[in-house]
Amino acid sequence: MHLIFLLFYSQIQLTRLLNKIKKFNRKISNENVDEKSVLENLKIFGQQYMDIKSLHYEAFEATHLYSTIYSITGLTIGMSSLLAIFFYNTPKVPALINFLGYISFLYGICALIQEYEDTQEHLSDALYDLKWYLWDAKCQKFHLLLMGQISMELKIPILFVIHADFELLKRFIRLTYTAANCIITLRRKIH
Repeated sequence: MHLIFLLFYSQIQLTRLLNKIKKFNRKISNENVDEKSVLENLKIFGQQYMDIKSLHYEAFEATHLYSTIYSITGLTIGMSSLLAIFFYNTPKVPALINFLGYISFLYGICALIQEYEDTQEHLSDALYDLKWYLWDAKCQKFHLLLMGQISMELKIPILFVIHADFELLKRFIRLTYTAANCIITLRRKIH
């Protein structure tokens, strides 16, 4: 649950930073702003993003073991529930509820992380939409540095290599469909 709290908090902070950048962009589009003000705002944006980034790494460090354990046990429970639904003479309803519960929890985590990654992408777009080409060289360099930091997406890995997003959910559903087809084929051959 600590991961979910940190992701929600990071999501809120990213959204606030995104809104500040958009507001700043509207402000400099409507009026002539001096270079000192631009540089000061860019530094504030950079500092806030670094705070969000440190929070992200804290979330990863605090929960990578738990997410790995959850992934392994969840996959085992999901596949054993799938086996129980199609193969063994066990009650089908508890196994189906177990499997659907796992899928819905996986969907919730993937949706949260996907929203987090989408907000990061919008943040990068909003920063690129600033009128950086009208600024002096110092502001342009700082903007370029900030763009480089923000363009590196912060992902939430599971098992250190798999990124938890909708792509993971699609892969899991494909794997489940394939496994179910194999189990049904085996069951027909046995009976």
